[in-house]
Amino acid sequence: MNRLRIAINQLNQSPGDWKGNTERIKSGILMGEDVSADIVVFPALSITGPSYGQLDKRNAFIETNLAKTEQIIRWTKGKSPVVIFGFLNAEGQKATAVAFNGKTVKIFSSGEEMPFFLVNNTVCSICTGDTLRLTEKNRSRIREKRVDVVFHPVASTFTAGLIEKTEQIAQVIAAGSKSAYVAANQSGTVDSNCFYGSSFAVSEKGEIITRANSFQEDFCVFDFKPGKKHIQTPGALQSASLEDPQPVIILDRSERKKPDIAVKKARLPLDEEQLYKALTQSIRDYTEKNGFSKVVIGLSGGIDSSLVAALSVKALGSNRVTGIMMPSRFSSKGSLTDSEKLAENLGIKTYTVPIKRVYETMMEELGPVFGKRQFNTTDENVQARVRGNYLMALSNEFGWLVLNTGNKSEAAMGYSTLYGDTIGGYAPLSDLFKTDCYRLAKYINSLDENPVIPEDVITKAPSAELAPDQKDQDSLPPYEQIDNILRLMLEDGLNCKEISERGFEFKTVQKVFRLLRTSEYKRRQEPLGPILSYSSLSDDLGLPVTNNFREEEL
Repeated sequence: MNRLRIAINQLNQSPGDWKGNTERIKSGILMGEDVSADIVVFPALSITGPSYGQLDKRNAFIETNLAKTEQIIRWTKGKSPVVIFGFLNAEGQKATAVAFNGKTVKIFSSGEEMPFFLVNNTVCSICTGDTLRLTEKNRSRIREKRVDVVFHPVASTFTAGLIEKTEQIAQVIAAGSKSAYVAANQSGTVDSNCFYGSSFAVSEKGEIITRANSFQEDFCVFDFKPGKKHIQTPGALQSASLEDPQPVIILDRSERKKPDIAVKKARLPLDEEQLYKALTQSIRDYTEKNGFSKVVIGLSGGIDSSLVAALSVKALGSNRVTGIMMPSRFSSKGSLTDSEKLAENLGIKTYTVPIKRVYETMMEELGPVFGKRQFNTTDENVQARVRGNYLMALSNEFGWLVLNTGNKSEAAMGYSTLYGDTIGGYAPLSDLFKTDCYRLAKYINSLDENPVIPEDVITKAPSAELAPDQKDQDSLPPYEQIDNILRLMLEDGLNCKEISERGFEFKTVQKVFRLLRTSEYKRRQEPLGPILSYSSLSDDLGLPVTNNFREEEL
């Protein structure tokens, strides 16, 4: 009598996709019926879709969400499982509905004291927060009320290391409260928010029962039998352990024997594999959810464009990725051959469109205004902007999405040309340090006997190739130093003096701080990309463009 079959339906949804979101919920309920599930739990915001921004301020958005919620509740009539799913209440607050046989069992809103309900003689509760932040008061309530299982519908976004940490916290809480814990998370990417999936269940002993795959839709089911010895009737449980009144759901136990199930325990991706999956999911979802059929990438023969191309082929397939080689008078022969080799390895189509004549024409037309002069940064930036114009023209003509190839280190230092390197619709590497790009490239090459990214791309010194014999280190400290300084600054909150005491030259630290401050105006105009860390430059830095706080001078 105590055993319940619980299904977790992990979804990839979009905000305001009313038809797609409700159809996914209906499909998940039917999948639950097919395996004789007693309870089917969906992620938070499964009606609206996650990352809806300020749409909750629009009356039509709230009203449609409420209508679709009622539609799903009515649709459960005649269906065997109890259904737990997320929506927004009339006040625009995150809420969770428990529905059964066409009726609302109970509605729980975010911020309310931890609620309870009964399924036969099993005491259930709902955690309504976005993350697992059970207060000591709620943990005490779980123990006092002898809760068997806590359901937690979430829409939790990815940052490196979070997946493992979330499971570890849940295991400690479950073992401490002697209650099982079931987390149903969104997967997929919406704009910059990358939802990682990895839904899971933990037993009252703190052991992982089941785990869904990461960064994809998934469905997993398991049989749960509470370890506690409860009074065996719902009525007795009602008066003995819970406040009145509490809803009680009586499931029909007369049905045929439940079919056998295979309990899934997917492996957690680690380190570079997490980044790889997060980035490929983000490229695929941004492209497809925004109606693009193909992407276009400017191939320079460098690490960043090579990495974006490799990730895009994994995400979309080689027939949906086009590479554009745009050599200048300063492009090395190796850069062209490396781009050609990469394209051959990936099986993508490429075009070569030189920029030399357009650049020279522009400088000739500007000559009377500029007067007598020497080659300088203006010439470099004009070349970068010609390339940006080429890519945007192809986007306009064919409807391709331009993928920006800039990384976090370059964005932090302002080492990019506004309206040149910074153009594009989506920037996959925008929260990935340069050194992480090299690590990820090596990981991608390790996946196949025949590495797709040419070794020369990984080993040669990075260069924009916009001036004779140009190297990034002519203008910047080595990327290893930049990235380590930025990590200490952004993630640990250390100041210049504290960072220099970690073994870095003080002048180098000052330069990094200064460049970060003075480049904010560029970052405000760069395309969005997936957030992968707790220190994304677009979401977490929070610097004003007009900024006279010179921390590097303190």
